[in-house]
Amino acid sequence: MIEPASLIGFGLVLVGVSLAVSIALGLAFLGLGPRLRGWGAYAERTAAALAIGLPPLVGFGISGALAARSLLGGHLGIEDHCLVHDHHLHLCLFHGATWARQGWAVAVLAGACAAIVLRMGRRLVSVFGARLALRRLAQVAQPIPGHRTSVSLAPADTVFCFTAGVREPRIFVSTAAWDHLDSEERRAVIEHEIAHVGHGDIWFRALLGAMALFGAPFLTGRLLAAWDLATERACDQKSARVVGNSAFVASALVKLARAAKRQAPAFAASFPARHVVERVESVLRDGPDGARAARHIALWAFGLLLVVLVVSGALVDPLHHAVETLLGTI
Repeated sequence: MIEPASLIGFGLVLVGVSLAVSIALGLAFLGLGPRLRGWGAYAERTAAALAIGLPPLVGFGISGALAARSLLGGHLGIEDHCLVHDHHLHLCLFHGATWARQGWAVAVLAGACAAIVLRMGRRLVSVFGARLALRRLAQVAQPIPGHRTSVSLAPADTVFCFTAGVREPRIFVSTAAWDHLDSEERRAVIEHEIAHVGHGDIWFRALLGAMALFGAPFLTGRLLAAWDLATERACDQKSARVVGNSAFVASALVKLARAAKRQAPAFAASFPARHVVERVESVLRDGPDGARAARHIALWAFGLLLVVLVVSGALVDPLHHAVETLLGTI
């Protein structure tokens, strides 16, 4: 019968591996930031997403391999050494009751879980408030025909233009923003938001936010901010290609950034945002979009992840002993 207290040990492995990998990848991303930016927005966006998403995948993969080793060890011919080596803690689903008596282990895991729950709770409160605001906005907004994505004009004195909705993305533009722009700038703004829809940025940003809960808090925030900015730059470039003139995107950015007074709600992708100078310079420079580099980065990263998981499964017994020894020294 599985001992519930044994899950403490496996939880520590999950948290420890995720945190260590998050720190390593986060620092690597920050160190390579200028080079990634030179490769293009899609390359930087992909690298930031991988630095956020890979740590929990590696953590769950290694802790899962260790748990499978404990659960299926007898069927795989792996000797159970728990009763012979009773002088240290065991990563064993059946002989891990002593984990409950390790005050440091319980405190560390409880603290990590509390931090994750707290961050998740704050995110859910923000999302709930945003959903209520969007519901009220949708009731007064009027559709603008002639677009391949739902675009609605909302009567408001506040300047905003954003895309919201995970399942059915919808673009909202305020009358104040609409009146600040000429026809070409309006088209540039709409095409920027349509690019967000095409990328699936709303649901992907939500997924990254969830995966960031398992990373180093002081690094994942910077990685999410880097992903946000790279995504905005990518959509700026795509909009410029569609409208045929990057100057329209740049002028719309400047006009709306000067007039905007508040940010878009959670789970929304907004056109007027911070880092306007960098975005304007980027879209006017008309450099590489980084799509090809992004594919190479993703292939190398997932190939490395596959190697790590395969090696963890193939060498699960020595890995099991090594992790037990490490935990026993704490």
